[in-house]
Amino acid sequence: MPHLGKPHLPSTACFKGIEVFAGSKLHTLTATPEEWVGGQLRLSHTSSLQRLTQLRELRIDLFLYGDPDINLGQAVDDAALPGTEDDASLRAELHLDTVEALSALRRLVISPPAGLQSVSIWCGSKACIGMQTAMMP
Repeated sequence: MPHLGKPHLPSTACFKGIEVFAGSKLHTLTATPEEWVGGQLRLSHTSSLQRLTQLRELRIDLFLYGDPDINLGQAVDDAALPGTEDDASLRAELHLDTVEALSALRRLVISPPAGLQSVSIWCGSKACIGMQTAMMP
């Protein structure tokens, strides 16, 4: 597996422990789960992804429990300051798993893997977040 450059994973759950590929030829990572598998992004997944300094492209399809109409990209923008009143009201409206996904996305946006150039995050059939190098911190 050291020559694995573009794995297509069946679920974001496979991100846990992915840091074992740090320094490998892995440069593109895709997780597009089947509906029954789920694709919830967790804080532990973000921590694992942050260690892949050679990662250039990340594509994720998320499954949001109970919040099918939420635009996570807008939620990341609107609630950019964790702990504010707006953030608290947003979190109160969301399912607990979606709150964790929002926190994980924030962490990924604030502190992406060093080489990351492109992120595409989908929520079913609609794009939630799309960022290129110029938009990364």
